Amino acid sequence: MGPVEYTYNITTNDPGYPVIQLALAANVKPMPQSIRRLENPDIATGEIVDTFKIWPTAHPRITLERGEQVSIRFRIWPGQYRPPQEDLSPANTGAAQTAGNRSAPGTIRAGRADSLPGSNVINAVVTRDQGRPIYWLDLNIGPIDQPGIYYWHPAPQVEFKDLADLPLELVVTVLGEALVTTPSWSGPVEVSLSTQPGDEILIGRIGVRKLVGSFHVKKVSSTIPFLKVESQTLIDGNNYLIKITTGSREGLRAGIIEGAVRIDTDDARKPRIDVPCRIKLVP
Repeated sequence: MGPVEYTYNITTNDPGYPVIQLALAANVKPMPQSIRRLENPDIATGEIVDTFKIWPTAHPRITLERGEQVSIRFRIWPGQYRPPQEDLSPANTGAAQTAGNRSAPGTIRAGRADSLPGSNVINAVVTRDQGRPIYWLDLNIGPIDQPGIYYWHPAPQVEFKDLADLPLELVVTVLGEALVTTPSWSGPVEVSLSTQPGDEILIGRIGVRKLVGSFHVKKVSSTIPFLKVESQTLIDGNNYLIKITTGSREGLRAGIIEGAVRIDTDDARKPRIDVPCRIKLVP
């Protein structure tokens, strides 16, 4: 990132200009974090559809958790040349089949028979670069509290006639649950009391990860006193492994003990996760 310069030498067969030097100077800025939330961006070139070039894509897909808000910015160049070798007819693009399924411009529709969210779940603002036919579309998406798949495309912009037929359609998938845990046990875990008091026995592991967004495990503990719980970071902000072993079992008797492994996180929707744990102590 920052200022960069590249120099290219182009060799020609012109005696007067045997070598032409091309100098390129640029200022590389960091990629917007919001773009990373899109599932199908073409960071390098964007996408050309009809006579529009749209960066990072004309068919953005994004996954949100319930109640989440995300802002995405698109850069739009109208009046672009469409390569003749591309067959973009309805028969080959599927436009004939999908055009009738589009929502009305500027509205959002559900992909199934869910209750439609309010009309304010997507706020679109269009601006234009001064002196250039380059447009910016800023979308503020959410919150949507009803899980499902939703589709949206922008309404015609009265003040920007170049964008009257902007072929952009957004697909939003709203998850019912984004933070998931996967314990390695499904029933009572059998622990023997006949082993040496200091011997540790692996009870199991719990995988904790977030399907969208980020979170961190802050603290792990157990409501069963003789269990030892330890957290390991697999991917910071996304994936963690919780290891559960036994501590001292002196004074315990055979039988069933029930409790939970408690995982405290910085996730706003799930600050605490209790994973049930059932121990069967045997002689």
